Amino acid sequence: MMKISKWSLLTLCFFLLAAAACSKKDSNHAGKSGKADSTGTNGVAKKEDKNKAPELKAVPVEVTTIAAGEISSYVLTNASLETEEAVDIFPQVTGIVVKLLAEEGRYVKKGDVLLEVDDREYKLREEAARANYDRQKNNYERSKNMFDKKLLSDSEFEVANFSLEQARIEWDQAKLTLDYCKIQTPISGFVSERTVKLGDRLLTSTKVYSIVNPDLLLAKIHLTEKDALRTRAGQRAEILSEALPEHKFAGEVDRVSPVVDPSSGMVRVTIRVADRQRLLKPGMFVNVHLITDTKRNAVLIPKKAVVYDDNQQFVYVVRQDTLALKVPLKPGYADRERIEALGGIDIGDTIIVVGHSGMKDSTRVKIAEMKI
Repeated sequence: MMKISKWSLLTLCFFLLAAAACSKKDSNHAGKSGKADSTGTNGVAKKEDKNKAPELKAVPVEVTTIAAGEISSYVLTNASLETEEAVDIFPQVTGIVVKLLAEEGRYVKKGDVLLEVDDREYKLREEAARANYDRQKNNYERSKNMFDKKLLSDSEFEVANFSLEQARIEWDQAKLTLDYCKIQTPISGFVSERTVKLGDRLLTSTKVYSIVNPDLLLAKIHLTEKDALRTRAGQRAEILSEALPEHKFAGEVDRVSPVVDPSSGMVRVTIRVADRQRLLKPGMFVNVHLITDTKRNAVLIPKKAVVYDDNQQFVYVVRQDTLALKVPLKPGYADRERIEALGGIDIGDTIIVVGHSGMKDSTRVKIAEMKI
C-alpha cells in the first residue's frame, strides 16, 4: 500500500509539470499573435502617411512693379578733385607781422586784407617822396613861367620837367610799397592754409596764405584713345563720392587734351563739377561716370532683384499673385542701382526684390509688401 502511494505521487507531479509547460507555451503564442497584429496595423498607418501629399507653404516676399525710365552707358574712372583757382600768397615787402585778419576755413572776397605788416618805415618813405614831389612841382612851375618869358633855355626847362616826372614816379612807388604792407587776397575763396603767426619777420619768399575757390572744381581723368575719340566738350558726367553716398553731382567736359601721353597712351580730359552746396572739397577722391549714351523709356529693374546662377542673371516674376517664375535676364545698360532689361520682362510686371535668395522656379509665394 505504501509502494502504490509512492508511484501515484510521482505520476501526479509529472502531470502537473506537463500542464504548467503547456500553459506557458500557449501564453507565449498568444503574446506573439497580438504583437504581430499590432505591428501590422501600424505599418498600414505609416504607409498611408507616406502616400499623403505634403502641404506646400507660400514663401513671403517683397515685390515691385517694373516701370520705364532713363538710363545711360558710361565710362567709369576716378580722380582727385582740383580747383581752377588756387593761389599761394607771398608778401611783396619785408617786415614784422602785426595783424592777422583771416583764419583757415574762412571765406574771403577778392581784395580782402589777410594780414598787415609793420608799415611805419614805409610811411616815412612815402611822406619823403611826397615832399620831394611837391618841391619838384614848384620848381617846374617857376621854370615854366621863365620859359614862357624866354628867360630859360629849352634844355633847362626839360631838366625841370624830367625832375618833376621822376619825383612823381618815386612818390607813386612809395605809396604802392606802403599799400603792400596790407596783404590782400587776389581771388575769392576759402583760406586753406595760414603759415605765419604774429611777430614773424616776413621775406618776399615767405608764403603766408593759401586760398582756394571751391566754386570752380575740376576732375581730371585719363581715357584710352578709343574713349577719348567719343568725348567732346559739353558732354555730361556724373560725379560720386563715397564720403557723400546720398548725393550725385553733375559734371560737364570742359576740355579734351589734343595729344596722347606717349608714356601711358592715355588722353587727359578735364571735367568741370557743379556743387552749389559746397559739399565737395578740393583733394577729395571721386568716381567719375562719363556718359556716352542715354536711353529713354528703358525697362529698368532694381539690381537687388537680380539673382546669379551659373554666370547667368535671372529675375523672379510673380504670376497670378502666387507663383514665382524664374525668368532669364538679358541685361543692357546699368548704373549704381538699376539695370536695363532687353527682353523677357515687360513694363508692369511684378518682380521679387526681397525673399528670393535660394528660391526655385515655380515657387508659391505670398506678397508681404509692395515696393514702389
